[in-house]
Amino acid sequence: MEQLRQGKYESLTHIDDICRQKFIEWARKRFIATPNDLEDAWQEALVTFYENVISGKLHSLNCSIATYLFAVAGKYLLNINRKMRRIWWQDDAGLAMLGQKSISFQIEPDVWDHEKDQVHKAMKVLSEKCKKLLFYRHFEGYSIPEIKNMTDFASENAVSVHLFNCLETLKKTIRGVRNI
Repeated sequence: MEQLRQGKYESLTHIDDICRQKFIEWARKRFIATPNDLEDAWQEALVTFYENVISGKLHSLNCSIATYLFAVAGKYLLNINRKMRRIWWQDDAGLAMLGQKSISFQIEPDVWDHEKDQVHKAMKVLSEKCKKLLFYRHFEGYSIPEIKNMTDFASENAVSVHLFNCLETLKKTIRGVRNI
């Protein structure tokens, strides 16, 4: 934590390199979550840890940094599960959601038009770099390491932080579009 306070950001990258895969393996056994949810939870934990250390809210720990990060990311996943009320039924729809079966059904074409319009308006505000990152992550389903290899970012942590900032900008912009 002292290294972060001194501006040595490579220490956060080092923690990320050591703990990310261990967290994903640990969380996969304990939570109903998509691979993207697991990555997002880990990213959220790293950002929270970094912000708390830099802001002075976190001075010391009674546990290891890894334990702290696992706890923060685990809480994030619990909140996602509570919000989404994820229950996977063993029926055609549940199996389709798990990618184990394919089903088709008709949706009215204009059900999501308003929401799509809001997202399109908000996306116009984002930089090209943010648009590309969000597309890779949320539409193409690439992992953070894959995105790092496809772009000019120095580390996976830099990709995670930039993705987080892009999503925050997008959320704020959408909230603004809704209030117009």
